[in-house]
Amino acid sequence: MNLAKAFDCLNHEMLIDKLCACGSSRPATKLIYSHLKERQKRVKINGSFSSSKQPSLGVPQGSVLGPLLFNSFINYFFYFVKDAEICNYADDIAIFAYGSDMRSILKSLVEDASLLSLWFENNYVKMNDDKIHFLVFGSKEKDVTVSISGSLIQECDAEKILGVTLDKTLSFKNNANNLCKKASRKLHALRRESKYMESKS
Repeated sequence: MNLAKAFDCLNHEMLIDKLCACGSSRPATKLIYSHLKERQKRVKINGSFSSSKQPSLGVPQGSVLGPLLFNSFINYFFYFVKDAEICNYADDIAIFAYGSDMRSILKSLVEDASLLSLWFENNYVKMNDDKIHFLVFGSKEKDVTVSISGSLIQECDAEKILGVTLDKTLSFKNNANNLCKKASRKLHALRRESKYMESKS
């Protein structure tokens, strides 16, 4: 699962409430609130600037504090998952379940994915429907489909998760092939540029 424009959509008031619930001190909360609220944004097009506007949503990106605030906001969804396990890194979220009965596994995943979808909706965070995929390991069943919040999701043969490509057989051939292709492209680029480089003994 993947969140759409995740850092830009966080509600400031809800974020401050969650920080207070985490035990953040009053001075620290006030400082963070002013950091979020007392900023101005403007757009530059062809050398002309728009008027400045105060952002009502989102956390600043490119700082250490941005991801920390984002994680403080979304980490509450862990309490809403019943049977599945969760691995997440920022806005990339993977839920998984295992067992010997395919029907019960899919049932658990669909129920928990639906709960997460509802949690995101209630917290004004939108999922990126185009990036919701699922992968089945160790099963010979084909063309498995699931429906989450009314959207039909087709099983995929391989999926890239945090830079690692996993396939249904866990052979890691796809991952190795992708890494070799990347390395080959870089080597070809270096070979083309090598005639312009000086060698030093």
